[in-house]
Amino acid sequence: MTLETKLKRDALRKRMRTSRLMLSEKALRDAESHIFEKVITLSLLKERRTIGSYVGLNGEINTMLLNNYLKAKKHTVALPVIHPTEKGQMQFYTYDDESCLVKNRFGIPEPLTYRDKLITPDLFEVLLIPLLAFDVKGNRLGMGGGYYDRLLKKVSANCVLIGLAHDFQYVDEVPSEDWDMPLDEIITPTRHLVFIKKY
Repeated sequence: MTLETKLKRDALRKRMRTSRLMLSEKALRDAESHIFEKVITLSLLKERRTIGSYVGLNGEINTMLLNNYLKAKKHTVALPVIHPTEKGQMQFYTYDDESCLVKNRFGIPEPLTYRDKLITPDLFEVLLIPLLAFDVKGNRLGMGGGYYDRLLKKVSANCVLIGLAHDFQYVDEVPSEDWDMPLDEIITPTRHLVFIKKY
């Protein structure tokens, strides 16, 4: 990565993190509600799917209501756990309910890592992905840890990659590199952008 690209990405991350943290509780709830309504009407979810999701923090789109709904509809829903020994890697595990989630060292709720609840990346049919910024080509800017960059290289080519974002997180261009993997779709409170049609 060139120094210029790194500086641009760092500046954009800082700006978007600040904007997210300034959101009111009402703005967060409204965004969650609008995105919830959009996701549950996707034709993709008319059949039972294996879905990788996440738990939203620090102004990210909160997904627990959505996760619980998808589980109630008999989809398989798995959440990420930061790998204890492999830096920058995540594993995904299913969970019974919110009471089974335990906060990690960063304060992020994670499922318990029972071996029979492990879902490997190749099994995912849908991934719901948090982000800091996105552009009209589906390029995504994450938090900078590279967790999702590594994960996306392991999923099936048929897995539908859906970013969940606030409207203000749209930018004209996300500074990207050749190895960055764009998303297939992005859903915001007011928009559903499809970059690669997979269903």
